[in-house]
Amino acid sequence: MRKSVNRPEYRHVLDCLTQIRHDAMLTQTDLAARLDRTQAFVSSVERGIRRMDLLQVYDWCHACGTDLSSLGAMLDQRLA
Repeated sequence: MRKSVNRPEYRHVLDCLTQIRHDAMLTQTDLAARLDRTQAFVSSVERGIRRMDLLQVYDWCHACGTDLSSLGAMLDQRLA
């Protein structure tokens, strides 16, 4: 099994994370403050340079006012 970051579908994951931030009307700096991280961290995640574990994705979703289920549904829709 190849690493997920090397699959073309990984771009959709990053796009979904960015979309939920945009939907919440948050800048990268706003989200970073909610996560107690730097803007560079948010940027690195959205560009695919930095990966997050499931709990970090959970925190990202909740900081944007959504949940993992919504993220999963968005990803399913993009991959369909």
